[in-house]
Order: sequence, then C-alpha cells, then structure tokens
Amino acid sequence: MKKIAISFLYILFLSTPLFSQSSGNYGGYPLHQNWKYIETDIARVVYPAGLKSTAERVLNMVTYIAYEKDLSIGTKNKKISILLNNTNGISNGYVSVFPFQSELYTLSPQDLYQLGSTNWIDQLSIHEYRHVQQYVNMKENLVALFTYFTGDYAWAGVPNIIFPKWFFEGDAVVAETALTKGGRGRLPAFFKEERALTLDSIQYGYRKREYGSLKDIVPNHYNLGYNMVREGREIAGPNVWSDVINNATKFKLRQIIYPFSVVSNKYIGMGTNKLYKRMLQNQEIRWREEWLNMDKDNSTQVPIHISHKKVVFYQYPKLAENKEIYAVKSSYDRTARIVQISEIEGSKETEITSIGITQDRSITYNGFKLAWTESVIDPFFRERLRNKITIYDLGTKKKYQLGKVGYYYSPMVSNDGEKLVVVEKKIDLSYQIVIIDIKTEKILQTLPNTNKCFISQPQWTKDDREIIFIAQKDDKVAIVRQSLYNGMKASLITPWTHHTISGMDTDEQYVYFGASFSGIDQIYSAPLIGERRIRQHTNDKVGAYFPTVNPVLDTLVYSNFTSKGYRIRKVSKRDFIKKISHIPLQANTIGGKLVVNDEETPIQTASLDSVHIEHDFHRPLYNFRPYAWTVYMDRNYFGGQILFTGLFKELYANLGFKYNSLDEMIHFNGEIIYAKYPVNILVKGVLKENHVPREDINSYEDYRWSFGGSLPLQWYLNNYSLSMNLHSTYTFHKVHWTGQHKKFTPQSYFIGGNFSIMHQKAKKNLYPRFGQYISLRYQKVKANPEVVSSVEGASYLPGLAANHGIKIDYGYQSNTPSYILEDTFNYSRGYTERLPYIDQTKRVGINYALPLFYPDFDIIGLAYIKRMWTTLFYDYQTSQLNNYIDYIDSYRQIYPYASDNKVFESIYHGEDVQKGVVENNNRYFQRSYGVELYFDLNIFNSSLITIGGRASYLLDPSEYINTKMSYNFILVKNF
Repeated sequence: MKKIAISFLYILFLSTPLFSQSSGNYGGYPLHQNWKYIETDIARVVYPAGLKSTAERVLNMVTYIAYEKDLSIGTKNKKISILLNNTNGISNGYVSVFPFQSELYTLSPQDLYQLGSTNWIDQLSIHEYRHVQQYVNMKENLVALFTYFTGDYAWAGVPNIIFPKWFFEGDAVVAETALTKGGRGRLPAFFKEERALTLDSIQYGYRKREYGSLKDIVPNHYNLGYNMVREGREIAGPNVWSDVINNATKFKLRQIIYPFSVVSNKYIGMGTNKLYKRMLQNQEIRWREEWLNMDKDNSTQVPIHISHKKVVFYQYPKLAENKEIYAVKSSYDRTARIVQISEIEGSKETEITSIGITQDRSITYNGFKLAWTESVIDPFFRERLRNKITIYDLGTKKKYQLGKVGYYYSPMVSNDGEKLVVVEKKIDLSYQIVIIDIKTEKILQTLPNTNKCFISQPQWTKDDREIIFIAQKDDKVAIVRQSLYNGMKASLITPWTHHTISGMDTDEQYVYFGASFSGIDQIYSAPLIGERRIRQHTNDKVGAYFPTVNPVLDTLVYSNFTSKGYRIRKVSKRDFIKKISHIPLQANTIGGKLVVNDEETPIQTASLDSVHIEHDFHRPLYNFRPYAWTVYMDRNYFGGQILFTGLFKELYANLGFKYNSLDEMIHFNGEIIYAKYPVNILVKGVLKENHVPREDINSYEDYRWSFGGSLPLQWYLNNYSLSMNLHSTYTFHKVHWTGQHKKFTPQSYFIGGNFSIMHQKAKKNLYPRFGQYISLRYQKVKANPEVVSSVEGASYLPGLAANHGIKIDYGYQSNTPSYILEDTFNYSRGYTERLPYIDQTKRVGINYALPLFYPDFDIIGLAYIKRMWTTLFYDYQTSQLNNYIDYIDSYRQIYPYASDNKVFESIYHGEDVQKGVVENNNRYFQRSYGVELYFDLNIFNSSLITIGGRASYLLDPSEYINTKMSYNFILVKNF
C-alpha cells in the first residue's frame, strides 16, 4: 500500500503542466547567439544581444508589478530569471518552478482575435509574472514542508494538487485584463465557446468543465478560470483569492480532501461546485437577455453534409467567382486540410490538399492561388523555428514551397500572380511588410514602418497598387492603407481603438473585417476612400469571423461559431444591420464586471522608463544549482537523488544513492549532460557494492564509468515530424569478487540510433494515421566474444474507422545480453522467462486499437475518465539456440569465478532448458494473444494519464510458467 501511495504522489508531482525538465530535452538554442542580461532585485532578464529595449520593458514591467500591483495575490517575492527567446516562431511563454525560471517567446500572434489590442510583450510579461507571484505565495505551510524534503519537485507538484489548473490561468487572465486596457477578459472570442453552449442550452457539470472532453467542445481552463475568479471577486472582493491561497496550503483535518474548495467556501461562502453553478446562471441571464435584444440576422448557413453531433471546424473561407468556397477544415478526428465546397453541386465537398505543421492555419486567396505558411525547425537547434511560404495553384492543382526560410507570416499572392506580400519579423522584434517576387524569391520592396507598429494580415487592393493591413501600437489597433508608389504614404481607414480588429478581405470599394465593437465579434466594412463610415453586416448570437468577398459576386461569406464548431454562413454585401458613426475607443470586460482594487489600474508606459546596466551573459554554468531532490524508502532499501541544471538547460546533472538492507548493497550513480552544442556530451558513473557473501553469490564491488555523446536531429515535412538520434557510449567496467580476490576489467561500447517519421495526430486519434519508428543498437564487450545487436521498430497504419489504428511492431536481436551488457529488447507480452545465450530472437506484434466509450465520467472528484479504449494484440516470438554448450564454455573461460555459484549452474546447465531447445530443433517459441484495456483520465488536478491492464493468453507455456494466462497493470504517462 505504501508503494502505491508513494508512486501515486510521484505521478501527480510529475503531472504538473509546468514540468519542464524531461529526459533528453536539453539545450536547443542557436550556438552563435550572443546573450546579455539586466537585473533588479526582482528579476534577471536574459536576452539576445540587440534586444535591450524589449528586455528593459519586461524587467520594468515585472518589477513595477512586484512592488505596486501585488495586493490581490500576496506580497512575497523571489528573484526569477526570465529568458527572452526571439528565434522560436511560437507565441507563448511559461513559468517553471522545476527549476525556477521563465521563458517568453516574443513573437506576437498574427490573429488578433487571440490577443486584442494589447502589446504582446506587455500581456505576456503580466500573465507569466502572475504565475511567479502565485507560486511564490503558495510556497507556505504544506508546500514549504514538502519542498524542504524534495526541493522543487514538491514546489511544482503540491500546488497543482491543492489548486485546480483553472485557478492558475484564470487569475493570470484577470491580471492581464485589470492591468491593461485590453486583456482576454475584454475579448469576445475568448468567450465564444461559453456563449455558444449557454445559448444552445448546453450546461456541463463542473468536472467536465475542469478537465475538458475528447468528444465535445468544452471551454478551456483559461476561460473557466477567468469566469470563476471574476465571480469570486464579485462576491467577496478583489483580494479574496489571496486569502484562499494563504489558507489552502495549511494542514487542517477538515480540508484534507478538496482543500481549495473547502477554503473557498470559508471566504466566498460557497465551494467550487456552487461557485460554478452561480457563474453559469449569471452568464445565462446576461447573455440570453443580450441575445433577445439583438436585431435580426439575415444570414443563411452554407449547407454541409455532416452529422449535427460531430465537432467540425470550417475556418478562413474564401469565395471564388464560380460561387465555390475554399476553407480550412479540421475536426477531432482529422487534422487540417483545405476543402472546396460547391453549392452548385449540392454542397459537394472535395478535399484539395492538406496543411502541414504550422502555428497559423489561416490561408489567403487571390482568385487562383491559395497561400499560407508551414513551420521549419532547425534540425540541430529546436528553439529555432521559422516558416516557409506555401502556395497551392488551383489551376495546376499543385502545392509548392518557396525556398526562402524566415520569420514570415500571412503571405498573400498579388492579383497578377507574380508577387507576394508578407509580414516579416526581424530579430530585433520589429515588423515590416515586404514584397517578394515569386519566381526569383527576391525582395522587391520593403515598406517603411516609421511608427514601429506591429503589423498583421496584409492584403492587396484589387489593382495591386496598395497594401491594406492591421497595425497595433500603444495598446490600440487600426486598419491602415499604404501605397506602393508615391512615396509609400500611409493613411488610416479606421480610427485607433482598444477593441479587437482581425480578419480582412477587400473589394474595389470596401474592406471587410471582424471587430468586437458590439461586445460580440461581428463583421463590419469600411470604405477604402472617403468618409470613415462603418457598416455592421452580421448579428450573430455567438460570433462571426474571417470574412471573405468576391468583387464579381454580391455575397459576403464568413465563419460563425457554434457549440459544434465553426460553420460557414453567407449574406448579401448590400445588406447591413446598421451604420456606425463612431467606433468606441474603450473595450469593456465581457461576461460580467471585473471587480478590482485601487492598485489594479492599467499600467502607464511612463512607469516603465528605468534604464539598467547591460552585462554579458556566459552560458551554460549560469544558475547551475541543485533544484530538486528525492528521498525514497521501502521495506528493504532506501535512497535519494539530487538534480542540477542551469537556465538554458544546457548543463544537467544528477547524483543518486540507494542502500539495500537485505543484501547490504550500496549503489551510487551520477550523470552529467552538456548540451550547448548539437552533439550532447554524456559522462556517467555507477558504483555498486555488495558486502554479504552468500552460498550462491560472492560479495563483490562493481564500478562503471561511461562517456559518450548523442546527436539529436529533427525536421518537419508537411504533416509529418521527423526525428533522428545517433548516440554512442564507451564504458569501463571493474568488478571485484572480494571472496575470491578476483578482478576483471572489461571495456564495452555501445553504438545506436533511432529514427521516426510520424503523421501529426488529431485530438481523438489513438495512433498516428501513418508512421514509422526504428531503433538500432550494437553492443560489444572489448577483447571477448560478447556481442549483442538488435533492430526494433513499429509501423502505424489507419484502421477501419477514423480513430482506429494498426500498429505492427517488430524486433530482432542477436545473442542475449549477459552480466555486462544491458537487455532492452521487447519480448512477447505475458512472458517473464528469458532464456540465456540465445543466438537469435525474432518478434512480430500486431495491434489493433479502437476507442470504446467517451464517458466523461467523474469519480467523486478524485478521477475523471475521458476515454476507454482497447487494443487487441498477437505476438509471435521465436528464439534460436545453435551453440548452447559452446556458449557456456566460452562464458566460463571469460568469467570462471562467476560460474562457481549454484545459481549459474542451475540456470545455465539446466536439463529442462537443453531438453526444450533440442526437442524444438533449436527453436524456442513464445507466442501470445490477448487484450489491453485502457482508461485516459485525470487524477486530481493532473494532466491526462493513461492506465490500464493486460490479459495475455500464452500459447507456449513452459516448465517455468505453469499457467496459460498472464495479467499485467499498465501505466502510461502522457506529457
């Protein structure tokens, strides 16, 4: 029972979403990068040379927040290192307390529905530093106690057991909303799932909202968290969650189970379930009343032939002159692809092409070509992620990519088909519009960006003489037109506003765009020339997005959001709901009033003007320190481990100790990985000592020292991710049988590699639709005949239905590893028997996986089951033993002192083994078939894990296995 409890806690600790140190995930930053840093007593910001102004902004922001904006979260501070990453094309960030550091990915997203008008660096700094404040103030009482024993293991894990995931993210969204004039609490798109479910009278229980679903659209923990934190503030005041944090970590008998909910009930007057029900009720009243007061919407849905129960997303529709619509289609069953919908042929849907791995699936259209970007990862440095421009020619039906690789976004082909307009991000985080010749790939023109705005979604005018784009500056956005001639003059089409503007298309007279002016995202238009008079074209109850028009047709097409995904709707361009004479400047919070304290006012730019001294940053030894340690014990042994790393994770080390009281065996181990360069360098040492002489085994000491390296590589190819890892180690062994005063000092080496190519998976896919994995290894003990080589792999194929999958795994191993060499071969399931000194082992396994149920079932708040699925399998394994006696004799010559004990004699000279092999013509079978049953579930506040069991029927039982059935428990961690 103690083993189960310890293992369970360990699983939960490692299930934290902030878990950042995983095996083999080291380094990855460009080698030539010159790093600098600036610091205060609150934070140290490390950044690439040339990015000082951005680093100053981040450092001043978090320092100001720490001193001036901490009342609603707590006043404790701890200095943190923040790394600015300007080479990774992902818009994201994280805070890790395992070890304690933060990394900000500085690329702003092109889709402003996600961001609104707020400066990306400001919003990211506020959001991620709120996580810092959360974890620092949670490090009290029980968290501090466990941290004393396990270091950052407990600091990362225990808060994620006590506090639900939604609280971390919801509180951070509240902070970004309160401290800016934007923030996601003011974005209608942030609430679209919630609004769609509410207006369709779909209400899920608290646990389903907390953990999500694999079959239904469920708003994520960011959305749930903002609504719950906002509701709690409205009831009990803006500082109530600080009180909850301070008390939820205390050890009290009445709050051992569900401590967060118990403490919430004390300070808010209701636990999490009641708070959730109140929040839903208030939202339904508010949004239904809003819907009833809306004007009529004259749009109609473009018919599509899918089940009304199926979650499908049709995004970024493009309208052709022949009334055909091109759109990006995705679902929980399949990854994104471009489809053609023909209303003339009864809404016939034809798949055009797939969209490869990308951070932005939006497409553009010029009448005969589609364009988008796909990601390109540096094979040697995974933190360098850029884009290639991809074009699909509808005439030739061919897809091709420009050879140019860079930080390019939102490409669009000109109407004459000869040029591209694209947004380019520079290393210094400035943005510019460039015009590229498609044939030569040369840059023809770079438009000036004198106001240093962020630029999004450029469009050609129909005469190819001007560019229309969205600009963002000083937490406001506007639509701008810029000439390619006449001095490249720029002028505003819409005034600056704190509201969201995103998604555009143009005809000869108007630009059509999505905006949040009414509190719900709708489609608007503005004249390209003349008076700034805005027209509203849609009145969708949830939200209208991604407008498209065609100059020849009188139709406006767009995507609207529903409780089953995006659908496509259309309306006449001439129809509009109303004219808007004045665009509102300020954006209000959505979903209810956000109660704030006196501190929580938007941060003024003037507060962020401090200048700091710049220093050179020397990697990778910086901040190299122990960050976690574990102590473990069982009936017969106890031990511990200490982990070390630095800021860049380019130097990693661990030291371990274990003592077995039964055998009086002491086991030390240590490992260092240096990963600054593409080749990771490994040094590893192991010491085992056994001091108990026995009748069947002599007391011995065992020392092993290894050094080696690995070369991890990775690529993206359309919908496939490829990886290859070449690795090799050389080991010095020293074994001393103390009872016989005999020593041997062999040396061994290992050479191996693995390669995989995997199709990206949709949400419900159990296996990749297509994929291949192969691993090769060669092990040799120097100066003697011990050699082991193996090949193992797996092939993935689609099954009979969308989420069924076939996996064929196979393996071949020559010889069986002995004392010196490690045996990692995957044998037939259900068998525990391993024959010694096998010349050849071959295995093939056939697996068919299929989902059974998606129950979304809560087990009294302790576990939440999302999916049950099964695998039917058959394993065929045959081993061949040609020179059994020769092997035994050679082994005795190499290790004569090891073969003196009774264990060796009984196992390696057993008559039963020899008899069984001879009777089968030197072949020994291990065949099995059976079933595996799995549950994908969340435990407490963990990430998704998979547990299950296996029942194997053994076709070839032996003297050592007296049953035909074998049962196993299976645990699979899904990070």
